[in-house]
Amino acid sequence: MDGNTRDTVGLAAVAVGQAACGIVHDLSNLLQTVILRSELTVSTEPISDKCAASMEQINRDVQNGAELVKNILEHARHSIDQLPPINLGDFFTDCFASLAGTGLLAAKVVVEVSDPPVLAKADTLQMKDMLALLVEELSRGTDTALQLSAQLGPVGVTGDEDSTTSVWAGDESWVELAISCVGAGAAFNLDELKFSATGNGGSLNPGVINKLRILGIVRQHRGQVKVLNNGDVLTVRVFWPGR
Repeated sequence: MDGNTRDTVGLAAVAVGQAACGIVHDLSNLLQTVILRSELTVSTEPISDKCAASMEQINRDVQNGAELVKNILEHARHSIDQLPPINLGDFFTDCFASLAGTGLLAAKVVVEVSDPPVLAKADTLQMKDMLALLVEELSRGTDTALQLSAQLGPVGVTGDEDSTTSVWAGDESWVELAISCVGAGAAFNLDELKFSATGNGGSLNPGVINKLRILGIVRQHRGQVKVLNNGDVLTVRVFWPGR
């Protein structure tokens, strides 16, 4: 096997792992739903003792599967927890500069960074992949180069009920990377990426795989991603814990 083939196989394995992490939460929820439904059936339907025993065994098997799925994601997160914090402003500025040579961007993206510098733990290879995948998906279906802007800074958690972050942020310090796209990219959507919708037995198209990879990278960093569409401006907001 030559070097190019090995590189291709390695990149394919990375893509599969990222996409898998992108469905971990939904898969775990689906397995828990199976358990709840079977328990409800046993407690409310007239079934034989033998059938009840079989369903209890099914529940144990499904629970073991759910724990395995959870442990896979936690293993990925643990590797990121061991990394030292990096200066995200410099890092993302360099990432966008490298993406400028792809022809997908209409102009250099200047990352607006809050003061003081924003530090957080991040797997640099994964984050570069995430940005490249975002640019690719925002470009999908259009021949027009993207007009992007980006902002980076800490997230102020107020606990306000209407806050975007209040539900999951708690008392932790979080950082946010907001990437706004003017015009092209208005069709970009992450809401359809539910395991029940994508896991219907059919093959997944490249766009779905790319979006699962984006979600997987964010989730490996213990983060969240939100997509806001306000007319002609679409903003992808990525949150993850600060240092």
